[in-house]
Amino acid sequence: FFANTSFFWTVGNYNLSMDASGGKKVPLFSVNTVKKIFSGPMIGFLLSLVLILLDSRPPDFFMEAAHYLGNISTPLALVFIGVTLHKMDLRKIRMNADLLWVLLGRFVVSPLMICVIVHFLPIPELMFKVFIIMASLPAMAQIAVLASFYKADAEYATLVVSVSTLLSIVTIPVYMVLLG
Repeated sequence: FFANTSFFWTVGNYNLSMDASGGKKVPLFSVNTVKKIFSGPMIGFLLSLVLILLDSRPPDFFMEAAHYLGNISTPLALVFIGVTLHKMDLRKIRMNADLLWVLLGRFVVSPLMICVIVHFLPIPELMFKVFIIMASLPAMAQIAVLASFYKADAEYATLVVSVSTLLSIVTIPVYMVLLG
């Protein structure tokens, strides 16, 4: 989670802001980037690590409220994606080279990179399998929201999330069989 979130809010954020700025130089690390890396979910994650290490537990009312808030973030992102898909002219959507490269990167290159990296690390087999499955998951739903925030191509980001999610219906079982 920490690595994924950090990568998303640095490299992903940087690439989206570059796209939105028309290629103008945008700093990779800035005060704004650091604020985004240490967002609510990341601060919650780091705080929970501290609480675990201290063997402490927040009050039940706090845990319940945090649970409810955590459960609404992905559905809200998916509502945004649904609204964007509804506004798009789906007849104009075609499989092009850009989309093909994104899907190959997501479903082939990323898991292969994990295989190579993990090959050199002494980790349990179950952890290896989890890393491979996580590397082959669809594009993050938040990418469409972030693209809209930067006034970048939110429709294309929504398309990538939607197509990769649909394609994962096939790829995840294939990876499960290959790893089984």
